[in-house]
Amino acid sequence: QGEKGVTPESVKASGKMPLAFLDEYCGARGTPVVLALDEVVAFSEKPHILKYIADLQHLKNIHIALVLHRIGRLEDLFKNIFHGYRTYFMGPLSRPEVDAIIQEPLRNTDPAIVFTPEAQEDIIDLAGSRPFEINNICHEILNPPYTGEWTPLVEYGQQQLQSFTTPALMSGDALQKFMHNYKKIYEIALTDVERQLVDSMSKQREGLPKASCSEQLIPSLVELGIVRDNSSAGTYEIQGELMRKVFAKEIA
Repeated sequence: QGEKGVTPESVKASGKMPLAFLDEYCGARGTPVVLALDEVVAFSEKPHILKYIADLQHLKNIHIALVLHRIGRLEDLFKNIFHGYRTYFMGPLSRPEVDAIIQEPLRNTDPAIVFTPEAQEDIIDLAGSRPFEINNICHEILNPPYTGEWTPLVEYGQQQLQSFTTPALMSGDALQKFMHNYKKIYEIALTDVERQLVDSMSKQREGLPKASCSEQLIPSLVELGIVRDNSSAGTYEIQGELMRKVFAKEIA
């Protein structure tokens, strides 16, 4: 739109569907584009629309990128419809990435605000290296509920993490947003057999011996960031203590 000779009217007059017109247009100019589609899961109960979207991969000059949330009961359907697409899971962050997401927002604060190494380890233990939870935990530590007195700190350590995990705070509004998210993961993202394995694993803080876990189920759970491979202990465990507690119904 806006380029000479290309108008909504000319697209309509071509008799082509808009994406077919765009594909031909980009090919003629040697300028391929990426079309990113988010929330494709909105069509999870309309396979014909998913099939239409999947067939867009045959366009020559438009490269399709999709964001499709996992629904356990529809996993086989999604795999069949989107056959030929490469799948990338948004798994947990690496340790350098975790350190950066905690430390970088505090860079150049005056006076300098820091989390102690011990506090960072506790954050990872709680959040399981997932950015959503890490950001929320750091926000709550740096912005505690106002009780009439508050003295900002320049060093946040394990004491602040301990106060963060008290029953009062755990049941407050601050954490409900990702408690709700965990329940949705448990109820919707997992298949029935995955849920059975997660049930057993969440009852043990130290996880389950690798020998007792189905090697067919573990890879996808690790890729999804739900399960962690604790190689040193020879176990698989739930990725993050907060998620484990919700899955084990220790936090309602």
